[in-house]
Amino acid sequence: MLKRIVLLCILIATIALSSFPSHAEPPPPPEPWYIEFSNGKIFYMTPENYEGYGYPPSGLYYNGELIYSIDRYRYFGLSETYFAYDGSSFIFMPDTGWNWVGIFVREGIERRTYTFEDVLIRPDDISETTIGFIWDNWRLRQHDMRNNTLQIRTIERRQLVFDLTTGEITIVEENTRVWPVIFMVIAVFSIAIVIFILRSRKIKA
Repeated sequence: MLKRIVLLCILIATIALSSFPSHAEPPPPPEPWYIEFSNGKIFYMTPENYEGYGYPPSGLYYNGELIYSIDRYRYFGLSETYFAYDGSSFIFMPDTGWNWVGIFVREGIERRTYTFEDVLIRPDDISETTIGFIWDNWRLRQHDMRNNTLQIRTIERRQLVFDLTTGEITIVEENTRVWPVIFMVIAVFSIAIVIFILRSRKIKA
């Protein structure tokens, strides 16, 4: 009888403990935390503190084998990471900058860091906010993975196109809209001078 009571208590205690949520494992990772490429490769940006629970370390994989790894704590997430077509390289570019605006990574190695001097004509004119320096309109960023390009429009209205395979800025289009304004100012100023001269002649006459 005593043995049955002990077994019943153990069973009740086991059921009670199993009903409590486990705090040892984190909840499912937030989306997105990985990206699949057409060549069969998968890039995992495993969230912080997840790698010890069966999730793969951050990096690029093919058929389950690690091609290259990255330092997860260096980057913030896939939403600010722009990949080349095959996943071998990417540019990590946060919405705002601090002492840099982006990092070009190829085969898991940081090859280039972009600064404000690389993307702006007057880098000293930008103002700091509570979340960093706003140097571009991040909503207008155009990521063309098939053609391996990332197009940026800066606050100076410059169009920059980054090559996602080499990290180079391949096209820089300056804002030409300022020239019509300059010509208009010159025209108005010239008309004002002509009017002033004509009125001066009338007065003398």
